[in-house]
Amino acid sequence: MTDHWTAAVIMVAGWKLGAVVHPARIPDARADGVVVVDEAGATTTSHPVARLLTLGRGMGGRTRAQVPGLAFGEEVSAFADDYDDPDVTLDDLALVVEGSTLRQGELLAAAAAAGSLHRDDRLLATRPLESAAAILDGLVAPLVAGASVVWSVATAPDALGRRVDEERVNVLPKQDR
Repeated sequence: MTDHWTAAVIMVAGWKLGAVVHPARIPDARADGVVVVDEAGATTTSHPVARLLTLGRGMGGRTRAQVPGLAFGEEVSAFADDYDDPDVTLDDLALVVEGSTLRQGELLAAAAAAGSLHRDDRLLATRPLESAAAILDGLVAPLVAGASVVWSVATAPDALGRRVDEERVNVLPKQDR
């Protein structure tokens, strides 16, 4: 996943469809069955079980070559709302990160347990969505609470104060756990 806000959208959309999210920056850490393409575009792959193509930088871009499975840029962004609602349950696997797994219900329960966010809050999220803590604190907990998120991963540290003022942030990020 990249540090772009669409990474968060793709995670949530994946959970809605019953997909398992494996956030990682290095290909070796990614799940089998997923072909990840960087900004240079896709090349034909011989991966025997690839079923999903997730674009890296330049989310939603088009691929240059045929890729087996579902191409995000061609299929998902063009027909984002055209699917049958799957039967996702709270027992379905949702997240694999840092050697641990969370099921759909565990993900929601962990976010709700934080309990410190409220509907009118605007949270400043400064960590990439690569760790369980960053995903729970910066994405899932605000969604569960109905709060807003200002995602500012690439903002220079000396500019964060200005960003807080401009975006009317009233909740600062938790320290890394």
